[in-house]
Amino acid sequence: MKWQTDRADFFKTERRAIRRAFPDAELSERDGFIVLQGHFPVHDNNGNEVDRYELRIVFPSNYPDQIPIVLVADKRIPAEVQRHVFPESKTACLCLPHEVPLYLSEIDFMGFWEKLLKFWVVGQAEYDRTGKWPFPERSHDKSAIYDGFSELLGTPDRDTAQRFTSLLLRKNPAKGHELCPCGSGLKLRDCHQPEYQRLRSLLTPDVLKMYRKHL
Repeated sequence: MKWQTDRADFFKTERRAIRRAFPDAELSERDGFIVLQGHFPVHDNNGNEVDRYELRIVFPSNYPDQIPIVLVADKRIPAEVQRHVFPESKTACLCLPHEVPLYLSEIDFMGFWEKLLKFWVVGQAEYDRTGKWPFPERSHDKSAIYDGFSELLGTPDRDTAQRFTSLLLRKNPAKGHELCPCGSGLKLRDCHQPEYQRLRSLLTPDVLKMYRKHL
């Protein structure tokens, strides 16, 4: 499957939008994948460019069902978790996989840039300037998954988040008569079943497989 041929009209629309927004970046096909490489800008509040970072962005064959992969080509950004870069793959860590639908109801490149990638690029510029990441951070290990669900559940209690996560990642979906993992003593259907169902809907088979592997 190649999205650039199977969704030719969408590809043409994406290409026009990308070339308009990033005229200096090169959009090409390499080994069957569409790749966007170039320097992506950071602007101040007045719209003035203050920095730029070199990235190589690979569009997966099933795009836009999956977001692009961002490879860090800029030598100023080390491949370390403190810079939100996965050391082994040298790819940018933009959010937890289950959070993508929360940021992007539909995936197109400019939405991906505005709602995910631009914040990462701005964060890199601020880190280079101050030595600190400008946005709230999570743990840089498997605890980040618990932190992500904790935020969505609106609870700071790690034990509660872990119980919910275990229930969400279970192979068989939870039944309404089971005890709610919040610790209230109520059955799930009388307590947090809507929250459970909402979060479960964010977990695709690939995300479930990934989380089960890491937890």
